[in-house]
Amino acid sequence: MGKQENIILERITSSRNIQLMVLKAKVKSLDECINRLSDKIERDGTRGYYSGNSDVLRYSQEIWKASQHLQTLMAIEDELKLKTSQKRAKKKK
Repeated sequence: MGKQENIILERITSSRNIQLMVLKAKVKSLDECINRLSDKIERDGTRGYYSGNSDVLRYSQEIWKASQHLQTLMAIEDELKLKTSQKRAKKKK
């Protein structure tokens, strides 16, 4: 791979690492939120007051978004590698 491609791959890798950290943090937050809700269900049952503003939806959406970013970055990396290998194959001919 050329210098430009390597720089792009480094940026993609950096972005993927950041998104992975975001994903881990949001999964942890969702897990904690679900555990609190589960404890409340066990403790209060139908007598409990449940929030219409629970963070479960927000965390789930943020997890989905981080997963989408990771998938997109992987697709870009795969496409770059494919184009680079095709370019090398043409040069050999």
